[in-house]
Amino acid sequence: MSSLRPTLAGFAVLVLATLAACSNSAAPPGGSTTVPPPATGTPTAGKSTDMSIVSKVDGANISFTVHEPTTMVAGAKYPLILQSHGYGGAKENAAKRPTLSPLYMGFLDRGYGFISIDERGHGASGGTIRILEPEKEGQDLLQIIDWAEANLPWLAYRDGNLLLGATGGSYGGGFQHLIYAIDPKRRLDAIAPEITWNDLRYSLFNGGHHEDYSVGVFKTFWVGLLSAAGNRAGDGNNVDPEVNEGLVQGVSMNSIDDEKKALLYKNSLASYCAGKNSNGSLSKIDALYWQSPHDTLFNLTEAVRNYECVSAKGGDVRLLTMLSGHDSLVGGGTGSQCGKLKKDTAILDWYDEKLKGAAGKASYIPKFCWHLDSSIEDGVVTTTLPAASTALQMPAQTLAAADGSVQSVSVELMKIGAGGAVIAGVPRISLKVGDASPGATELGDPIVFVALAKRAAGASSDTLLMGNQVTPFRGYGDFTQEMIGVTARLAENDSLRLVVYAAFATRYGGSGSDVAAPVTVQATAINLPLLPGNLPAPPAN
Repeated sequence: MSSLRPTLAGFAVLVLATLAACSNSAAPPGGSTTVPPPATGTPTAGKSTDMSIVSKVDGANISFTVHEPTTMVAGAKYPLILQSHGYGGAKENAAKRPTLSPLYMGFLDRGYGFISIDERGHGASGGTIRILEPEKEGQDLLQIIDWAEANLPWLAYRDGNLLLGATGGSYGGGFQHLIYAIDPKRRLDAIAPEITWNDLRYSLFNGGHHEDYSVGVFKTFWVGLLSAAGNRAGDGNNVDPEVNEGLVQGVSMNSIDDEKKALLYKNSLASYCAGKNSNGSLSKIDALYWQSPHDTLFNLTEAVRNYECVSAKGGDVRLLTMLSGHDSLVGGGTGSQCGKLKKDTAILDWYDEKLKGAAGKASYIPKFCWHLDSSIEDGVVTTTLPAASTALQMPAQTLAAADGSVQSVSVELMKIGAGGAVIAGVPRISLKVGDASPGATELGDPIVFVALAKRAAGASSDTLLMGNQVTPFRGYGDFTQEMIGVTARLAENDSLRLVVYAAFATRYGGSGSDVAAPVTVQATAINLPLLPGNLPAPPAN
């Protein structure tokens, strides 16, 4: 066992507590597209009120805040937006109304009601954190919607169904998926999740054969931060014992048991996409996804999987990317726009169209928008999800996989031709990992980390296409799977390269090979979503 792991176990509950917020940043809408006409009368200022309910699940106090629209008219009806926080964070309470973010204040100013929720174990809510479990947090959320329908006379309806949307990032994106999947009344008309997950097993524990998760590599960096955030949420020590046990297992043993994997899967959209979650099912819904390709916690591959799953149900689903994500919390780039298209304005216009019936209000938002590199305003749009169709190979390379090693190999895959290129989407790779001494007994449990990089003409060093984004592979054998999604601009004469690392301490410290294992690594197929360099830019809004 690596000597780093006991240190990391302590780190998991102490490090970077100031980052605890971890990013605060349905029935189809068919039928009539009109809402009740505005009532006439003297406008009054909306107010914000802190509320709570007693959970029907176990009697825990669940806290939320009702923010009324900025201006209200007696008898008028207003759509409702639900919002929730990042992991370890808290709701936007009544005292915060004067300092709400431009997005949240934008909802109120445009005539939406807004309910901000303290998830179970967070803020002023009781109970323990189960990472948005349908039987616990899920039932709390449905109870809040029931309360709103019973107690807020200003709510707007269409065809007898509540006009309801949702907003939030990270944990605040996951709660949208949860309501979408489990609400039997299908009250969500549209959602707008940001930087959220598809499958928590993949997010925290992947490493080859990730479709079945028989083996994996624990993402120790983020596990440490999440443990710190969760254990400081609310009044402290609110993380459920089973969840904490899984975190300790991962950091100390680089593995988790089947029960913990099952919990992570149950709490993920992926389980509903596969029809393997008895707590609910998916239906047609409109969804606007924003994700950061630089996000090493919930990466672009997860966003693409969310898109593919939800769009298959027939709704209007779009996927846009930006700089800001979880890595922004630890020095990564910031920026909430794709090219010149700003996220907050797009979300507000999205809901004006989907909930208020403002025809065409969101028509300028592209189906796919790919923000490129760390630039402020460089981005391109596509009308379809780019296919990983460019096929390349990497001959066998030898290195000694070992935790703490700085060894790596970099191999050129191709030179970029005239006009440059864009890579946007999810690559796929077929990788062979074998013993470096053919015929010898395979040694240890090798773990290697693979990434795409570029090298400018005349340069002698590489730049990862996505900083700190590597795909781990654990064990000997053949692997065929998706790599981490990328968005990057490649200049003419750039060298596009595959880099193999013997260890990757930046995000997987202590999760490398415990015993040094000399291995050969060969990529028999690398399929890339490589596009022309002159794709159109997204519109400004």
